[in-house]
Amino acid sequence: MNLSKLLNKRLRLILLGVASLAAIVYLYTRLNPAVSVVSSVPASNDIINFQSPIFEIRFNKDLSAGEIAKITATVDTEVETKLIWESPRILSVVLAPLKPDLKISLQILYNGRKIYQVDTTTTTSAQQNSQQEVLDQGKRDLEFGQIETALYAQKPFLTKLPINTSQFTIVYDFDKKSLRVRLKNTNPTTKQAALEQIKKIGAGKEAVYFLNN
Repeated sequence: MNLSKLLNKRLRLILLGVASLAAIVYLYTRLNPAVSVVSSVPASNDIINFQSPIFEIRFNKDLSAGEIAKITATVDTEVETKLIWESPRILSVVLAPLKPDLKISLQILYNGRKIYQVDTTTTTSAQQNSQQEVLDQGKRDLEFGQIETALYAQKPFLTKLPINTSQFTIVYDFDKKSLRVRLKNTNPTTKQAALEQIKKIGAGKEAVYFLNN
């Protein structure tokens, strides 16, 4: 009889322990959801500007420093890639200029595991036969190189971008032909600090627009 009671007591303790562990796991999961991506700009099947390909990746929560360290990005074409954290929740993946009519696939990985993929295409053009496409591509490359050289000559501050600080991120928006500043907090002095940084790099006369985190 005593043995039976002892076994029942141990069983109750085990069940209580299992229930407590399950409750802890549930609460931890609720308070610390798994890292995931909720959206991106551009989204899949959208067109991206080949001159200034930038992906804005938005996560499901503010990531900790440890979680940020586990985030990587890969592109299925050989191109220089920069990761700029505009806030603990927003990541900008900046690519070097690409060629027109190029399909690209960007993957976001967390601790080496794919958690998001976006498939886009750079600026489209009419389909041409392969020989004409080679000739036209060479011409576009030459024209783009000339445009890029002229643009950097006119706007030497571009060589100093992007600028990423704990308060703001500054990039050049080629589509809007202006500087884009993303503010990372609501401190009234942050906007002024960004404007002072813009003047410091010699871009004080450029158009500027602001985005809040």
